[in-house]
Amino acid sequence: MGKGKPRGLNSARKLRVHRRNKYVDYFKIKKNYQPPIVISF
Repeated sequence: MGKGKPRGLNSARKLRVHRRNKYVDYFKIKKNYQPPIVISF
């Protein structure tokens, strides 16, 4: 994680964007491949 200095807006923005992309990908997958996911689980 480095020395702990870069802990300001940049890291927060990166975290937020990463989380948003994760959720967007999850929803896309759920929308596109719902039957296979339901069947496999």
